[in-house]
Formats: sequence, structure tokens, C-alpha cells
Amino acid sequence: MYDCVQRTADVELLRELWPHVVRALNSPQWRPGPHGLLDTGDRRVWFDWGMTEEMAFGEDCLSDAEFLAPAHLELYFHFWALEMLYQRGRVALAEHVMRRTWGLIKNAGAWSLWETWLRTSQENQQKCQGWGAAPLIAMARRILGVRPEPGRPEEVLIAPTAAALSFARGAVAHPAGPIEVDWRLHEGEEGRWLELAACVPEGLEVRVAPEGPLAGIPARVALRRREQSQPAGPTSSA
Repeated sequence: MYDCVQRTADVELLRELWPHVVRALNSPQWRPGPHGLLDTGDRRVWFDWGMTEEMAFGEDCLSDAEFLAPAHLELYFHFWALEMLYQRGRVALAEHVMRRTWGLIKNAGAWSLWETWLRTSQENQQKCQGWGAAPLIAMARRILGVRPEPGRPEEVLIAPTAAALSFARGAVAHPAGPIEVDWRLHEGEEGRWLELAACVPEGLEVRVAPEGPLAGIPARVALRRREQSQPAGPTSSA
């Protein structure tokens, strides 16, 4: 709901849904602090996990020692966890979490995005579920860095960030048409520099500002505009 209102500025939707949020927070099972909506000893669910400043504890749940513990963070909550890490500049940890957790699923024989890690591995949950798509969202919003301004979709920020990656390429959906981004790091006699090429639909206001480990690296930016009726080219990513 938070993301939807940020993207659309739909205040009426917020008014309609807010009573449901209040009802959830008034649940007798709600506990203020890290345990959130449900804490039964062997299973925890966090409500809006990662949205408050004091939740530094959350990184413990993402550690290599704890990520498969009985009280663990399931795939559908990684959307908030990864966003929290990127907001706090923990880019290397975000990349590690994605490689480790989704690599484990891949090595378990997954051919699609699972709903959960634990229950799906026990044949109790769906093996094709968008709840496991958090890395795809991180790819679009953080690695490629394409983020329309909240409530102003005609203004687009391209702010890629990466710690261990040396290149990335892909296209991000936008109401005006796909936004294509292709960036890569180069090493030369003058040191490291960033090459970034973007193709955006005509009419969008675009600002390029690499973030995190990519910020401050000399950048060469090529911005090409495409008529909104023109299709985007083939895409891939790394």
C-alpha cells in the first residue's frame, strides 16, 4: 500500500485501506518492536518489516548463520529487507543475500520463482509465485536504478548502484514505454570509469545520478530518446 500510494499519489485509496491497517495493528497478536504481528516461538512474521529507523536488528536475520533458522525471513519479506539494505547503503550485503538465498533455491532444482524457501522445499507451497521476485525488483530499482518520482511518473531517476557487479543491462517498464539501461565499469590508465547508456521514451524528464559504490566514479553518459510508439530492443542482465 505504501509503495502504491507513493507511485500514484492516490489519497482516496489510502483512506479506503487505512482502516484495515489499523485493524491489523489492533490485533491481540500484535507486539510492538521486532516481533511484529506474529511471534509464536518457532515462527515469526514481520508486519511492514524494514520500514522504521530502529530496525537494525533485521540484519541478524539475514546472516549466513540465521537465514535458515526456524524463525527466519521468508522470500516474500525480502522485498522490504533488500530495500532496507539499499536505503542504508548496505549494497554488498544485499547482493550477497540475493546470491545466497536464490542460489540455494536454484541448486535445489528450482526452474521458477518459489513462494517460500522452507515450505516449498517440503512440497507444501507453490513453485511458481511472484512473492519470490524480490531480486527482480531490486534489479529494476537499484541495480539498473530506474525509479520514477513518487506521484510524478514523467520524472525518472536513473541511479544504479552495485558493489560486486561490473555491468548490468535491462529494461524497466514505464507507462510511456520501456526504459533501457546498460552500464559497465571500465579500468584504464586513468583509473576506473563508468559507462552508462540509456534509451528512454520521448517526453520523460530524466536525471542520471549513480549511487552507493558507483557514486563519485567518473561517468560517461549517453542518453537516447525514443518515440513512445517504438518498441524497446532485446534485453538481458547480469
